[in-house]
Amino acid sequence: YRFGYAQNPTMEAVRISGQSIKLDGVLDEGIWATAPVATGFTQRSPKDGGKPSQRTEARILYTDNEVYVGIMAYDNAPDSVIASLFRRDGNETSDWVYVSLDSYNDKRTAFTFAVNPRGVQKDILYFDDRGEDVLWDAVWEAEAKMVQGGWSVEMRIPMSQLRFSSKDDIKSWGVNFQRRIARHQEFNFWAPTSQSASGSVSLFGRLNGIRDLEEPNRLEITPYVSSVLERAPGNVNNPYYNENELDANIGGDIKY
Repeated sequence: YRFGYAQNPTMEAVRISGQSIKLDGVLDEGIWATAPVATGFTQRSPKDGGKPSQRTEARILYTDNEVYVGIMAYDNAPDSVIASLFRRDGNETSDWVYVSLDSYNDKRTAFTFAVNPRGVQKDILYFDDRGEDVLWDAVWEAEAKMVQGGWSVEMRIPMSQLRFSSKDDIKSWGVNFQRRIARHQEFNFWAPTSQSASGSVSLFGRLNGIRDLEEPNRLEITPYVSSVLERAPGNVNNPYYNENELDANIGGDIKY
């Protein structure tokens, strides 16, 4: 393999029970230290297949209802980190870290969640291996923090925002991590993805250790109330004449 790295790296997720994660961007809960680390990223640009200029570490925890992602973006020049503040899903120049989850394990679909050093979030849905839907919006939380030696991120992603099958007790998902170092115009990937690659999701590494999950209920009911006010000319001396007539409707939209 041209990069000199394993084409499909593997990591383990750790189930947590009775322990809480304070979502503040700092990986100081003891459980983070017990989680296996995904590191050894490979540069995609500017030097395809090169060694990253900075070290990145990623960890994954989960409960029945949530996936927690912790990423430490080391930087030997933290004052040079580009930490721009802008609206969600913006494309302004900034450093970023990403996690992409192929939770359905079809090697074609992935849910991507990204955070910059100021805690700005964006999300992308990948389909057909490399197609992107940037208008997809998930409900999830994240915090970022500048810390000694770089910056760090914590994400909380509800299982309800993912798609997976509960048929197998033990699951293996596809996963990839990405880091953008803006000052170098540098992109690094955990599972190597070369500039000439014809796919994206199919090149992900493996996330093992996910087990005993039930598919979450994704039934969404959105109630609505609408009204129509009609005005009609008439004889105001007629006791049966009503100048204004109000019709009200109550209903709801159901999504599954």
